Amino acid sequence: MPLSRPWAMIFGLLLPATTLSTCAPPEPEAEEAPAEPSAPTRVVAIGDLHGDLQATRQALRMAGAIDAADRWIGGELVLVQTGDILDRGDEEEEIFSLFDDLKTQAEAAGGAVHVLNGNHELMNAYLDFRYVTDSALSSFGSGIEADPPDSLLASVDPGERARAAAFRPGGPVAQELASRPTGLVVGTSLFVHGGILPEHADMGLDEMNRSIQAWLRNDDPQPEWIRGDRSPVWSRLTPWEWIGWWSVTQCSPQASPRFAGAGYGASM
Repeated sequence: MPLSRPWAMIFGLLLPATTLSTCAPPEPEAEEAPAEPSAPTRVVAIGDLHGDLQATRQALRMAGAIDAADRWIGGELVLVQTGDILDRGDEEEEIFSLFDDLKTQAEAAGGAVHVLNGNHELMNAYLDFRYVTDSALSSFGSGIEADPPDSLLASVDPGERARAAAFRPGGPVAQELASRPTGLVVGTSLFVHGGILPEHADMGLDEMNRSIQAWLRNDDPQPEWIRGDRSPVWSRLTPWEWIGWWSVTQCSPQASPRFAGAGYGASM
C-alpha cells in the first residue's frame, strides 16, 4: 500500500484501548497480573519506502536517526520500519543494506531498529512482480543460479527468473524476510503494515508471525489469510473500524497492547 512520501507514515493515531473496550471486566485472578512492558523513551515508525533511497535518508534524518554520513545518531531511539521497502523504486538493495547497518549501530548505542514485512515483501515472495521496476528486476539476483530453471522458475518470464529464485519461499532473500516479524509489540504499542483484525487477535501475534516465517522458509504452505482485504498486511480499516478488535484485546491474553495507530498519505 503505497504512500506519497515515507516521512508521512509516522504512526499518527494512537488510541487507548481502554476507551474502546466493550467487554465485561475479567474476573479477578488469584495470581498477580504480569507487569506491563516498559516502553522505550522514544519510538519512531516509518512506513513505505519503495526503493527510494533519497527519501529513506530524508525520513531517517527527520527522525533524528542518522547523520549526513548515514551513521546512527539516534542513541536509545527505537525505530520501526513497517514494511514495503520493495517495489516501485530502483534502490531496494541499498535500503536493505542501510537498515542492516543501522540495526547493528543502533544496538551498540542502546537503541533498536526493527524492520517488518509489508504486503510488497510478501507479494515478491509469491512472485507477484507487477510493481518491480525494470532496473530492479535484477536486484538480489546476483550469483543466484536460475538456469536451467526448475518447474517453478520455468513458469516465470526469463527476465524475472533471477529475482524469482531469490524471493521464492526458501530462496536467499525469502530467508532474510523470514527473520523479520509481520507484527511487533514495542512497549505498549503494536506495529503492523496493514491492520490487526479480530481473527488475527484470536490467532495470536506469535502464531501469525510464525506462520508467515515458516512459509518464507518453505517449511509450510502459504497461509491463505496473507492475501485480501482482511490480511494483516493489506487491511486498510481505520482505527475506528478496529473497535471490535480492541474488545478482543481486552478479553484475550493473546493480545494486550495499549495503543495502535495508522497513517496513510503525505497529509499525515
